[in-house]
Amino acid sequence: MKTKIPFTIVIFYSLLLAAQSALSQPLFSCEESFVNSRHVSDEIRNLFPELTATQAYKFDLKGTTILVQNRQVLDGLVESTKTEENGLPDVGVLANLVNLLIGKDTFELPVRPDGFLPAANNEGHDGGYNDNEWWRDKARALVGAMSLPKLKDLLRQQGVDVAKPNYGEDRVEIQNMRRAMIRLLTEKEQFERILKNIVEPDWHRHGHANVPFIRQNIKPRSENRELTPEELHKESEWAHKQNDALALFGHSLLDGLKSNDLQPDQFDLEAKAQLLFLTSYFQRVDYHTMEDAGAWEELAGVRMSSIGLVTSFLERMKKGLDDPTSMTENESQFFRELALDLKSDELKALLAEKIAANPDFYGTSGDEAWSIFQSSFEHLAATLERAYDILLPSLGIHRFTEDGKTTYGRIQEVINSRRRNEDAAILHLLLYPPARLTVDDQLHILNEIERTLMREAGISRYADDWFLLGNAYAVKFANDMPFPPSMIAAQLGNTFRASNQEIRDGIQTEFWNQEREKVMDKILEYIGTGLEAQWVFQDPMMAQIRVRLYHQTGDKAHLEKAWFHIVRGLGAVTGEGQITVEGHETAPFRAPEAWIPVRLIHDGQVFMTYFASPNSPLNWTIAENITALNLFMQALIDQD
Repeated sequence: MKTKIPFTIVIFYSLLLAAQSALSQPLFSCEESFVNSRHVSDEIRNLFPELTATQAYKFDLKGTTILVQNRQVLDGLVESTKTEENGLPDVGVLANLVNLLIGKDTFELPVRPDGFLPAANNEGHDGGYNDNEWWRDKARALVGAMSLPKLKDLLRQQGVDVAKPNYGEDRVEIQNMRRAMIRLLTEKEQFERILKNIVEPDWHRHGHANVPFIRQNIKPRSENRELTPEELHKESEWAHKQNDALALFGHSLLDGLKSNDLQPDQFDLEAKAQLLFLTSYFQRVDYHTMEDAGAWEELAGVRMSSIGLVTSFLERMKKGLDDPTSMTENESQFFRELALDLKSDELKALLAEKIAANPDFYGTSGDEAWSIFQSSFEHLAATLERAYDILLPSLGIHRFTEDGKTTYGRIQEVINSRRRNEDAAILHLLLYPPARLTVDDQLHILNEIERTLMREAGISRYADDWFLLGNAYAVKFANDMPFPPSMIAAQLGNTFRASNQEIRDGIQTEFWNQEREKVMDKILEYIGTGLEAQWVFQDPMMAQIRVRLYHQTGDKAHLEKAWFHIVRGLGAVTGEGQITVEGHETAPFRAPEAWIPVRLIHDGQVFMTYFASPNSPLNWTIAENITALNLFMQALIDQD
């Protein structure tokens, strides 16, 4: 579709730090400019007069420039920093901005009455985001849903008349989500996939569907019916080997118990059995050597993000089963009951029943399966040791036992197959850091991700990421964009040129040819580097990590850094009249999946502009923003 707003551009706003009267003097000085370009010709300005009605702004936060897409969000951020002390915002003014966003439905998680939640609300898009529930996304959405009523309580403490007070506060969504999650966890087929790997730990090597499914079709489950053969086949074709998603799923349910949002009696024997079976599953398949598709669902590899999250989940389960006394009362009660279940006749009978229902499939008896299952817990400590032997050096963490020192080197996310170094998926393991990661270890990881992957509008997943790759993705929709297709720049040696139809066809053909293998050399020859999608949810995720580090250390520098990432996360909220990289209008005040950089050229003038991902709003992004704001604002209030 066409729109009169040509593309997201940027006005530079520099906050005047001198004491100014808001009534008598403007708050900002303004200088019009394109992103990444200091010298844009008058000719381009005259050709695109809408550039003065900008969609994005550059906001100066203590000398660091941050993109803010929405003008009202910008105004709120400016107000929050006017009385800034020690690099931190005024919590009362920040509360007003958060309330504005609540009133605009920015933080609405559209949980269905049956508890299912699609990845994004973009009906009709071929990515399936509106049709399926991803376990990773749902796990983080549950944490966000549990944070929302707490965040609203914080607003009330600041004297705010909370917008939409009923939404999220009766916790109906939380309980509906919990029921749906346990339902997916305890489906008959999920028992089969987990138990088969426990009794035959090489089974997962013989097919991508020989593992628990982490992406499931919502429609048949909402209709309480069996999947049709076609639906089951389509569901099974996904890259389900994603141990990080399984671990996050388990962590989020335990988080609910820890926070008292979930109760032990809401987990029946089958639900508790699956948490125990999942623990055994990880041990039996040697998770630390198992190749999986990881958070980005790509080529198989041994991934540190998966190893790290599974390690912390197993440590949490082991600690709870061995000594739950240091946990919250609710979580402690759950684990005391779980420890009894682990050795109980009822669990043994349940396992025997599952095996007897399909003896040819399992190829073993109930008694033998019980023996294997019990033995896996005895070997859990040794498995964790082996995992650390791989995890720490791959994260660039090198312990020297002789002098007790630690040195740091380059991070590797994937250590076999096609190796990959820095990858934003590694951030996920810091949400639940393995026990042996020190504060310095975590800072090493954070600093490396920031140094290598932090971009102007978000965080790149990794260098030269194929998914939604700037100009390579945009050429498919060139005729739907509000500027001539030839303005999509192509690379010519060390320079750029306008693209013709032949060039665009070549770019598109090579790009989609690499959908699976992702060999990027030829594509990058066509379009140049630096065009990876810039994802939004990692900034609020990093803010959460920084708040936790503040609580661990008492160092307020972590809160300042958390605020920096909060601002970047809020800055990504869409503004008026913006469009997606596919040329469609996107609603304002929405939290997108990512911002897509596209390099344009006109009469030799090269400049970068940004478009929203079509997978917007992304519920994962919404949840991370809610959780980050709740943790950050609580920390601000507690320090006063």
